[in-house]
Amino acid sequence: MNVLGQFLDARDDDRQADAAARERSGRDAKGEEALRIWLNGGRSDAERLLAFDAWLRAELGSCLVWPSDEATARRQLEQCRVYLERVVLDLWRRGWFLDGRALATRIRDLLDTVGRYQRAGKVLNFWAYFQATVDRYVGLNAEELQDEARRAGAHVGQILAAALRQADRQAPRIGDLVQARHEETLREKLAAERARKGRCNADAGQGQLF
Repeated sequence: MNVLGQFLDARDDDRQADAAARERSGRDAKGEEALRIWLNGGRSDAERLLAFDAWLRAELGSCLVWPSDEATARRQLEQCRVYLERVVLDLWRRGWFLDGRALATRIRDLLDTVGRYQRAGKVLNFWAYFQATVDRYVGLNAEELQDEARRAGAHVGQILAAALRQADRQAPRIGDLVQARHEETLREKLAAERARKGRCNADAGQGQLF
Protein backbone atom coordinates (compact mmCIF):
# COMPACT_ATOMS: atom_id res chain seq x y z
CA MET A 1 0.00 0.00 0.00
CA ASN A 2 1.41 3.37 -1.02
CA VAL A 3 0.40 5.43 2.01
CA LEU A 4 2.26 8.54 0.91
CA GLY A 5 0.67 8.40 -2.53
CA GLN A 6 -2.79 8.05 -1.01
CA PHE A 7 -2.14 10.99 1.29
CA LEU A 8 -0.98 13.20 -1.59
CA ASP A 9 -3.96 12.17 -3.73
CA ALA A 10 -6.37 12.96 -0.89
CA ARG A 11 -4.72 16.34 -0.33
CA ASP A 12 -4.97 17.18 -4.03
CA ASP A 13 -8.64 16.13 -4.03
CA ASP A 14 -9.31 18.41 -1.05
CA ARG A 15 -7.59 21.36 -2.74
CA GLN A 16 -9.47 20.79 -5.99
CA ALA A 17 -12.76 20.65 -4.10
CA ASP A 18 -11.91 23.84 -2.22
CA ALA A 19 -10.94 25.59 -5.47
CA ALA A 20 -14.19 24.51 -7.11
CA ALA A 21 -16.19 25.81 -4.14
CA ARG A 22 -14.41 29.16 -4.31
CA GLU A 23 -15.05 29.40 -8.05
CA ARG A 24 -18.76 28.67 -7.58
CA SER A 25 -18.99 31.34 -4.89
CA GLY A 26 -17.79 34.04 -7.28
CA ARG A 27 -15.27 35.24 -4.69
CA ASP A 28 -12.24 34.23 -6.73
CA ALA A 29 -12.91 36.98 -9.26
CA LYS A 30 -13.19 39.62 -6.53
CA GLY A 31 -10.08 38.32 -4.80
CA GLU A 32 -8.02 38.30 -7.99
CA GLU A 33 -9.10 41.85 -8.80
CA ALA A 34 -8.07 43.01 -5.33
CA LEU A 35 -4.80 41.08 -5.65
CA ARG A 36 -3.95 42.83 -8.90
CA ILE A 37 -4.48 46.21 -7.24
CA TRP A 38 -2.30 45.60 -4.18
CA LEU A 39 0.44 44.12 -6.37
CA ASN A 40 0.40 47.26 -8.52
CA GLY A 41 3.13 49.59 -7.28
CA GLY A 42 1.72 52.38 -9.45
CA ARG A 43 -1.36 52.69 -7.25
CA SER A 44 -1.48 54.87 -4.16
CA ASP A 45 -0.41 53.37 -0.82
CA ALA A 46 -3.91 53.77 0.63
CA GLU A 47 -5.55 52.11 -2.38
CA ARG A 48 -3.16 49.18 -2.26
CA LEU A 49 -3.64 48.66 1.47
CA LEU A 50 -7.44 48.74 1.17
CA ALA A 51 -7.19 46.28 -1.74
CA PHE A 52 -5.06 43.99 0.46
CA ASP A 53 -7.80 44.13 3.11
CA ALA A 54 -10.40 43.28 0.47
CA TRP A 55 -8.29 40.38 -0.80
CA LEU A 56 -7.94 38.98 2.71
CA ARG A 57 -11.71 39.17 3.19
CA ALA A 58 -12.31 37.38 -0.10
CA GLU A 59 -9.84 34.63 0.79
CA LEU A 60 -11.26 34.20 4.28
CA GLY A 61 -14.78 34.14 2.90
CA SER A 62 -14.03 31.47 0.31
CA CYS A 63 -11.61 29.24 2.25
CA LEU A 64 -13.32 28.95 5.62
CA VAL A 65 -16.73 27.86 6.90
CA TRP A 66 -18.77 30.63 8.50
CA PRO A 67 -21.94 30.80 10.63
CA SER A 68 -25.23 30.95 8.77
CA ASP A 69 -26.11 34.25 10.45
CA GLU A 70 -24.72 36.89 8.08
CA ALA A 71 -24.02 39.54 10.72
CA THR A 72 -22.15 37.05 12.92
CA ALA A 73 -20.19 35.78 9.93
CA ARG A 74 -19.15 39.31 8.91
CA ARG A 75 -18.01 40.14 12.43
CA GLN A 76 -15.99 36.95 12.80
CA LEU A 77 -14.46 37.33 9.36
CA GLU A 78 -13.27 40.84 10.18
CA GLN A 79 -11.76 39.63 13.45
CA CYS A 80 -9.87 36.98 11.50
CA ARG A 81 -8.69 39.49 8.91
CA VAL A 82 -7.17 41.71 11.57
CA TYR A 83 -5.59 38.73 13.33
CA LEU A 84 -4.19 37.39 10.08
CA GLU A 85 -2.07 40.50 9.70
CA ARG A 86 0.08 39.02 12.46
CA VAL A 87 1.57 36.67 9.91
CA VAL A 88 2.55 39.59 7.67
CA LEU A 89 3.96 41.59 10.58
CA ASP A 90 5.83 38.58 11.97
CA LEU A 91 7.47 37.87 8.61
CA TRP A 92 8.37 41.54 8.19
CA ARG A 93 9.85 41.93 11.65
CA ARG A 94 12.04 38.88 11.12
CA GLY A 95 13.37 40.44 7.94
CA TRP A 96 11.77 37.81 5.71
CA PHE A 97 10.43 40.14 3.06
CA LEU A 98 7.95 37.92 1.26
CA ASP A 99 5.70 40.01 -0.93
CA GLY A 100 3.32 39.77 -3.86
CA ARG A 101 2.22 36.35 -5.01
CA ALA A 102 4.70 34.59 -2.72
CA LEU A 103 2.99 36.16 0.29
CA ALA A 104 -0.46 35.46 -1.19
CA THR A 105 0.46 31.78 -1.63
CA ARG A 106 1.55 31.52 2.01
CA ILE A 107 -1.65 33.08 3.31
CA ARG A 108 -3.78 30.82 1.11
CA ASP A 109 -1.86 27.79 2.36
CA LEU A 110 -2.58 28.81 5.95
CA LEU A 111 -6.28 29.36 5.27
CA ASP A 112 -6.60 26.12 3.30
CA THR A 113 -5.30 24.26 6.36
CA VAL A 114 -7.94 25.83 8.60
CA GLY A 115 -10.68 25.21 6.05
CA ARG A 116 -9.83 21.52 5.59
CA TYR A 117 -9.97 20.89 9.32
CA GLN A 118 -13.28 22.73 9.55
CA ARG A 119 -14.86 20.69 6.77
CA ALA A 120 -13.57 17.49 8.36
CA GLY A 121 -15.44 18.40 11.56
CA LYS A 122 -12.23 18.63 13.59
CA VAL A 123 -12.66 22.21 14.84
CA LEU A 124 -14.78 22.58 17.95
CA ASN A 125 -13.75 26.09 18.99
CA PHE A 126 -13.13 28.00 15.78
CA TRP A 127 -11.66 31.20 17.20
CA ALA A 128 -9.21 29.41 19.48
CA TYR A 129 -8.16 27.09 16.65
CA PHE A 130 -7.76 29.97 14.18
CA GLN A 131 -5.60 31.98 16.60
CA ALA A 132 -3.42 28.99 17.42
CA THR A 133 -2.96 28.06 13.75
CA VAL A 134 -2.00 31.61 12.75
CA ASP A 135 0.42 31.90 15.68
CA ARG A 136 2.04 28.54 14.89
CA TYR A 137 2.33 29.01 11.14
CA VAL A 138 5.54 31.03 11.00
CA GLY A 139 7.24 28.86 13.60
CA LEU A 140 6.33 25.57 11.92
CA ASN A 141 7.44 26.82 8.50
CA ALA A 142 10.33 28.99 9.68
CA GLU A 143 13.12 27.23 7.78
CA GLU A 144 11.15 27.06 4.55
CA LEU A 145 10.04 30.68 4.83
CA GLN A 146 13.56 31.86 5.58
CA ASP A 147 14.93 29.97 2.58
CA GLU A 148 12.25 31.44 0.35
CA ALA A 149 12.99 34.94 1.57
CA ARG A 150 16.73 34.34 1.15
CA ARG A 151 16.25 33.24 -2.44
CA ALA A 152 14.30 36.42 -3.11
CA GLY A 153 17.07 38.41 -1.46
CA ALA A 154 19.70 36.74 -3.63
CA HIS A 155 17.80 37.82 -6.71
CA VAL A 156 17.61 41.35 -5.38
CA GLY A 157 21.34 41.25 -4.76
CA GLN A 158 21.99 40.53 -8.42
CA ILE A 159 20.27 43.74 -9.43
CA LEU A 160 21.29 45.82 -6.41
CA ALA A 161 22.87 48.64 -8.40
CA ALA A 162 19.75 49.15 -10.49
CA ALA A 163 17.55 48.92 -7.40
CA LEU A 164 19.55 51.58 -5.60
CA ARG A 165 19.27 53.93 -8.57
CA GLN A 166 15.51 53.53 -8.56
CA ALA A 167 15.05 53.43 -4.77
CA ASP A 168 13.22 56.74 -4.65
CA ARG A 169 10.66 55.51 -7.15
CA GLN A 170 10.22 52.02 -5.72
CA ALA A 171 6.74 51.40 -4.33
CA PRO A 172 6.57 50.15 -0.73
CA ARG A 173 5.77 46.47 -0.30
CA ILE A 174 2.54 45.41 1.34
CA GLY A 175 4.43 44.46 4.51
CA ASP A 176 5.73 48.02 4.74
CA LEU A 177 2.18 49.34 4.48
CA VAL A 178 0.79 46.92 7.09
CA GLN A 179 3.67 47.79 9.43
CA ALA A 180 3.06 51.52 8.93
CA ARG A 181 -0.64 51.11 9.69
CA HIS A 182 0.17 49.11 12.81
CA GLU A 183 2.60 51.75 14.03
CA GLU A 184 0.10 54.51 13.29
CA THR A 185 -2.52 52.67 15.34
CA LEU A 186 -0.09 52.39 18.24
CA ARG A 187 0.72 56.09 18.00
CA GLU A 188 -2.98 56.91 18.15
CA LYS A 189 -3.41 54.69 21.20
CA LEU A 190 -0.40 56.25 22.91
CA ALA A 191 -1.70 59.74 22.19
CA ALA A 192 -5.12 58.83 23.56
CA GLU A 193 -3.55 57.34 26.70
CA ARG A 194 -1.41 60.44 27.24
CA ALA A 195 -4.49 62.63 26.84
CA ARG A 196 -6.42 60.49 29.33
CA LYS A 197 -3.61 60.67 31.88
CA GLY A 198 -3.36 64.41 31.31
CA ARG A 199 -7.06 64.79 32.07
CA CYS A 200 -6.72 62.65 35.20
CA ASN A 201 -3.79 64.71 36.44
CA ALA A 202 -5.69 67.90 35.73
CA ASP A 203 -8.71 66.60 37.65
CA ALA A 204 -6.48 65.62 40.56
CA GLY A 205 -4.98 69.13 40.57
CA GLN A 206 -8.42 70.69 40.64
CA GLY A 207 -9.33 68.47 43.59
CA GLN A 208 -6.35 69.70 45.56
CA LEU A 209 -7.42 73.30 44.94
CA PHE A 210 -10.64 72.63 46.75
